[in-house]
Amino acid sequence: MRIEQLLDKKEQLQLLILRQLILQGGQFSATELRKEVGLSRNAFEQYVSDLEYVCQISKIPLRLFYEGTDLVLHIPPEHNLNDIVELFVADSINYQILDFLLRHKEFTIVQLVNELMISESSVFRKIKELNRLLAEFGLQIKNGQFLGEEAQIRYFYNQVYSFLPKRMPEYMQLTPENQNFIRALEQVLETHFSWEAAYKICRWMGITRKRLTAKKTQTKKTQKLMTPYLENVLYQKIDHVVTLYFSRTSLEVTQSESLIFYEFFVSNYMLDEDEAYRFELLRSKKLPTAVVDVYVRETLLLHYRPRRLPIDMEKKIGYHLAQIHNEIYFFQGKIEHYQRDQMLNKEKHLLGSALSQLLDQLTDLALQQLNQTFDSENTLHLYLAQNYASVLSMIDFYLLDNLQIGLDLTGSWKEPLYQLLISDLRPIIGIQIEVYQANRSYDLILTTKTHQLDYLEQPLIYRLSEFASAYDLKEIKACIYRLKKTKV
Repeated sequence: MRIEQLLDKKEQLQLLILRQLILQGGQFSATELRKEVGLSRNAFEQYVSDLEYVCQISKIPLRLFYEGTDLVLHIPPEHNLNDIVELFVADSINYQILDFLLRHKEFTIVQLVNELMISESSVFRKIKELNRLLAEFGLQIKNGQFLGEEAQIRYFYNQVYSFLPKRMPEYMQLTPENQNFIRALEQVLETHFSWEAAYKICRWMGITRKRLTAKKTQTKKTQKLMTPYLENVLYQKIDHVVTLYFSRTSLEVTQSESLIFYEFFVSNYMLDEDEAYRFELLRSKKLPTAVVDVYVRETLLLHYRPRRLPIDMEKKIGYHLAQIHNEIYFFQGKIEHYQRDQMLNKEKHLLGSALSQLLDQLTDLALQQLNQTFDSENTLHLYLAQNYASVLSMIDFYLLDNLQIGLDLTGSWKEPLYQLLISDLRPIIGIQIEVYQANRSYDLILTTKTHQLDYLEQPLIYRLSEFASAYDLKEIKACIYRLKKTKV
C-alpha cells in the first residue's frame, strides 16, 4: 500500500500534484497536470491554494506559482516532500484511529466518536477503509480490536510510524528505558549500534510495550516460522537479552517476545556488514533464509562469470540479500515511501535489458525457495524486483571500468567549450575525462579537428559540429552509453 492511502481523497490528490511536479523537475503544464489528477480547473486551483495555505500555517514554506501556463513548485532545501506527507498523515482520521488503537488496544464506537469528533457513520466508514488496506498485511479491525498475527501488527505499526519522525511519541524515542535495553543488547552481541539502528530499536520497543497488554494475541505463525531458528546463535543471544529485560518488569511475557524481536532485528539492517557477517558464519546453512540467500547469490554471480568478485563485495551482496529475504520470509505487506514504478524503470534503464530480465528470474527463484506464491496484492512481493535491482546496480557499478575520454579541442573558444563539456558529462557515472594526450589510449576522443589521421589506433572518434550543441551532447551521451554496455 502507499502511505497516501491513509488520507482522504483531497489530500491524496494534493500529494499527487506535488509528486508529479517533483518528477517533472518542479515545473509542469497546469493543463496536463489537471488531466493527470482528474480535476476541473476550479477544483484544481482550490486544491493548490489550500495546499499552499496548509503548508504555510504549518511552517513549511512551500510555494506554488505560475509561469505562463506552467505551475511551478519551490520547496526550500531544508524541507522535502516527506515533511508534507508527515503533516497530512498525522492529521488524518485513519491514522488517528490506528494511533488510538495502539494506545488503548481496544475501543468502542462511542469512544472514537468522542475522541475524533466525527459521526458514527464516519467512524464505520473509516474502519471499513482501513480494513481494505490492512488486508494486505493479514490484519483486520473487528469488534474494537486489532486482529491478526502479533508480529504483523507490530510490523505494520513500525512502518506507519517511520513516516512520522518529527511526531514520534515519547515512548518511541531514546528514553532511559530504551537506552538500557540497547546497552544490554550491545553488550551481549558485542557490537555497537549506529544512531539509525538505535532509533529503529526505540520505535519497535515503544510499539512492543503498548502491545504487551493486548488480549488474545496470535503468534502461531511466528512460532512456526521461527522453529528452524531456535538453535541459531544470534537468536539465542537475543532471547537472553529480551527474557532478562522483561523479567525485570511487572509484565508477564512469553517466548514469543524473543521470536518477534528476532524477526524484526534480522529484517532491518540493525548490524553493520562486518558484524552481520560474523553471525552469518555461525548460522546453520539449512535455515530457510540461508538457503535462499545462497541460491539467489549464486544465480546472480553466475551472470557475471568469468569475472569474479572479491570477498568484500560478496559479503556486501550477502548482507543485502539477507535483509531482503528475512523480511519476505517473516512478514507480508509493505508501505511504500517512493514511486516504485518510476524507481524500477530508472534502475532498469541503467541496468540494461539483460540484467532487467534477471530481476524476474531472481524474484521467481526466491519465492519458489520460500514456498510462497507471487501475490500482486502484497507490496513486499512487488518490491522484490526493486530490491534485487539495487543489488545488481551495486555490482554493476563496482565492475564498471571507467571509460577514458580525451578532449582535443582547437580555436580561441576551446577553454569555454572544454568547461561546458566537462560540466555536462561529469555527472555520468563511470567515465574519466581529461585533455587529450598523444601518448595515452582512450575509449572515446571528442575533437573539433578535421583530420582523423592524428588519432591512429584510437577506437572511437567523435567530431563536434557546433559549440556545445544539444545534438552533439545527445550523440556523445549515446556513444558513452554504448561503450559502457560493451565493457560490462
